[in-house]
Amino acid sequence: MKTTLTPANLRRIKKVKAAVIRVEPYGNDIVVFTSMETLVHDAQFVFDTEVFKPEDIEDGLYYGLAFHVPTELGTTFCMAFNGDKYREETIWHEALHTTIDVLNGHGVNLTPDNHEPFAYTQGYLVSQIRRKVFGLPEFSYDD
Repeated sequence: MKTTLTPANLRRIKKVKAAVIRVEPYGNDIVVFTSMETLVHDAQFVFDTEVFKPEDIEDGLYYGLAFHVPTELGTTFCMAFNGDKYREETIWHEALHTTIDVLNGHGVNLTPDNHEPFAYTQGYLVSQIRRKVFGLPEFSYDD
């Protein structure tokens, strides 16, 4: 499947301790940054371009953020929040923004009779964040 992350991006992602979540069948990699305090620097380091100016993200104003970065291979979708505390409302909130961005990018639009792709994708993102960022169990139908 297509990726928008280069091997250099992947090495840098590991260095800043971000996570990558692959969303199939859409073929998108979502980069999850886990520090709002260092987000400006981390995003610039990972993508080797200025993503934000420091004044764009006022210290302490945001609990989380969903954004995308144009790269040479396409658009990479990203989420950011503080990974030192499991703030479930923020994770679900940013996962919804990211879900809408990813699915809209594939021509799947949210309509009154088209909720399922969005619900499944949002739940998948949160489940993967629980596992990859917080070391918590993924959601399971066996619960």
